[in-house]
Amino acid sequence: MDIINTYVIPHLIYPGLKKSLLTLHKNTPKNFRVILVDQSRNDNSELLKEGLVDVIVKCSRNLGFAKATNIGLRMADTEYVTALNDDVEMIYDRWWEDLMTVFRDREDAGAVNPHSPRNPQGGGGICDQYIYRDVLKDGNYTDEQMNEMKQVFSRGSKPGQEQIYPAGCTYCTVFRRSALLDVGKQENSPYGIALYDEAFGTGGGEDYDLVRRMGLKGYRFYGTHRSFVYHWWLSTRSMLQEAGYGESAYASTAKGYNTFRGKWGPTHGKGPNDTLDGADVYGRSGPKEPLDGQPWFSVVPL
Repeated sequence: MDIINTYVIPHLIYPGLKKSLLTLHKNTPKNFRVILVDQSRNDNSELLKEGLVDVIVKCSRNLGFAKATNIGLRMADTEYVTALNDDVEMIYDRWWEDLMTVFRDREDAGAVNPHSPRNPQGGGGICDQYIYRDVLKDGNYTDEQMNEMKQVFSRGSKPGQEQIYPAGCTYCTVFRRSALLDVGKQENSPYGIALYDEAFGTGGGEDYDLVRRMGLKGYRFYGTHRSFVYHWWLSTRSMLQEAGYGESAYASTAKGYNTFRGKWGPTHGKGPNDTLDGADVYGRSGPKEPLDGQPWFSVVPL
C-alpha cells in the first residue's frame, strides 16, 4: 500500500504514548509513517525497534506544541500530514475511511479533524459523552455502537452539513499537504509551507491561529461526526503541572488565548462564549474561549 499520510506526534510526558501508537497501528490502513518529536527525558528508542514509529526526533527540552509539530510538518512529504496528539486512541477500524469522505465531499477542505466522545464540560471539567472502551483489551467498538455514536453527535446538524462543522482544536487533524504548501506560498513562508505560529509557545491557541490563516486563504477546516477517535483532553497539561512544570492547564490555555487576541484583535459582543473575529475557517467567527471559568463549549452527559 502506498504511503499517503505522515503522523507528526509531539511527545513530552504522557505515559500512554505506546498505547496510543498501538491503537493507531491496529485501526488504521497501513498507508502511513510516524514521526515522533520526543521532548521527554526518557529513551523511547524501543518504539523505533518495534516498528511503532519510523523516525524519532529527540529534543533536549519542552519546545511547546507549535515548535515541536512544525519540525515534523517540515519533514513530511506525503499527500496528507496529520498533527496527532500523543493522547489520542483510534477506536475502530474505519475512522480513516470515514474521515476521507469529508475530503471527497468538500473540495474546499484544507484540514479535517475527527470527533471525540470525551470533551470539555461546563464548569471546566471533562465529560465522557459515550462509554469509554479499551480497544486493546476489549476489542473495537461494534458497528452498532459506532452508528449510535454518529447519530447521537449529529443531532442538530444543519441540512446539507450533516456530521460536519467548523473546527479548531488540532488533536488529530489531517491536513492536505497541498493546502499547507499553498497557504505557505501565499504567506511567503521561508519554509515553503504554512506552519503553526511558534510565538504561542506552550500556551495554546496556535491551532485556532492556523485555522484562521487557512480560512483567509480560501481553505476550510472541518470537524466531523462521521469519524471518531478518543482524545484524553488536557491530560498532558494536567500532568505537566503535577510534575512541577509550572502553571495549570487552565492558566496555560488562557495565556494562549490572550496571545491570540493580541495578534488578531478583541472579541465582539459581551457573552462569556463570544467568538474571536476571523478565527474560524470562514474567516468570520471563532472558538469558544475558556476564560473566566468558561469551557470551550458546554456539553451535557448522555
